[in-house]
Amino acid sequence: MVSRILEQKEPIRLVLSSDRTTSHLVPIWQDLDVLESINSAVSPLSGLTGILSGEQYASVSTVIPMLYLLETDLLKEGAEETVLTRDIKHRIVDDIKGRYSRLNDTVNEILQVATFLDLRFKVKYFEHFQEVELLSIKQKVTDDTLEVCHELQEPSAPKKERNLGTLFKDFEFRIREQEQEHATPVNQEEQHRQIVMNEIDGYLSGHRTDFEEDPLMWWKRQQFNYPVLAKLP
Repeated sequence: MVSRILEQKEPIRLVLSSDRTTSHLVPIWQDLDVLESINSAVSPLSGLTGILSGEQYASVSTVIPMLYLLETDLLKEGAEETVLTRDIKHRIVDDIKGRYSRLNDTVNEILQVATFLDLRFKVKYFEHFQEVELLSIKQKVTDDTLEVCHELQEPSAPKKERNLGTLFKDFEFRIREQEQEHATPVNQEEQHRQIVMNEIDGYLSGHRTDFEEDPLMWWKRQQFNYPVLAKLP
């Protein structure tokens, strides 16, 4: 709305000045300076509400990265900006960070785990939040996964025409089953935890994907490679 007023300032002046009852509303240069400062501060935020409110794609995992983007880029104070513009940006950033800090632990955990499991971000933007440590995130993901998967089962290969590859896969699967039957009994929960940690390490060692990638579709395609983690998204 502010940008439209600035675009149409001359027609607005002309219309208001043509009527004695509205002539006092004609914007003067001080008014326009204030509007310019406001527009300069908030224009970078145009469209963000629509992006974060989308229903056809995952958005909860973008909250933490978006906070980083706002403070370090979109709302970064410029040397050539007016004092008012810099003050508005500073207040917006403080307000957003204040809202984030007031979130309860459960919501914070959801945001952190969701961002961690978004292969576009992983742990890229956690460094901005000093209270968030990688070890803590890995522990939360592990606990959440164990809660979802009470009994971890060996992933079954998708049904398809048998060939040389599937023949050896079936053979090695049976070998592993036999080894597990004769192995020394271990704490099942610890065994599951180690499997989850191995998947997490493998996930983190891979490359982050293009930002246009749909993380939910990616996890659907990778559920055979990450059978445990794929249950979370």
